[in-house]
Amino acid sequence: MRRPSIRTPTTVAACVLAALFICGLAGCRQAEQPEEPKQAAEAAQPSPADQPAQPQDKETAEPAKGPEPPEKPEPTEKPEPVKEPEPPAATTGEKPMDLTITSTAFTDGQPIPAKHTGDGEDVSPPLAWTGTPAGTKELALIVDDPDAPMPTPWVHWVLWKIPADAAALPEGFTEETVPASAPAGLRQGASSWRGGVGYRGPAPPAGHGVHHYHFKLYALDVVLDLPARSDKDALLAVMKGHILAEAELIGTYQR
Repeated sequence: MRRPSIRTPTTVAACVLAALFICGLAGCRQAEQPEEPKQAAEAAQPSPADQPAQPQDKETAEPAKGPEPPEKPEPTEKPEPVKEPEPPAATTGEKPMDLTITSTAFTDGQPIPAKHTGDGEDVSPPLAWTGTPAGTKELALIVDDPDAPMPTPWVHWVLWKIPADAAALPEGFTEETVPASAPAGLRQGASSWRGGVGYRGPAPPAGHGVHHYHFKLYALDVVLDLPARSDKDALLAVMKGHILAEAELIGTYQR
């Protein structure tokens, strides 16, 4: 027969300590076992550097830029306007003549013969003209001397109601007479001589030098309604805006 074991308190205590040690060691091993899968899982996950970039949230994403405005085109030179061809000068294709006035008694810028001055017969010189423009209804004539020692030119002759188809005035107009060959319907106005109506020739002051006498012819697009004996200013007033063309002949005279 085996002798029954006698358990002393010391033996019991040692057993208890051994059991506790063994249980604690087993618990530590069990606690350490889950760490391995965790570490393996962490090792299996890719690092942030290896992960693909995630799209940003719409609210935090930077708004997309719209299309840039097109560049402004550089200014280009404006094309020169196309000049329209000028209409022909006349239906015949010929350039119309300028209105021109002449005299057989003297040429432009030359002395007027004494016959046509206050020192002679004091009759008007013969006058002729060409180039009356189309549309002319009437012609008018003014003769004055801007060299006279007066505030305004001295008026020697005012004449209107010259027919549009007339081309000349004969010699011989005076304050009292109108030549028989003169166009019908003419009207003579007042000169600078008191009460004078009709032609009065050059009569400059002695020693005053050369005076210039302007024979000015006007082509008008209207028939004038002007009382007889009207003066130069009245004639110019009614002609204003109706002059189609004008011509001038200048003669000189001195004493």
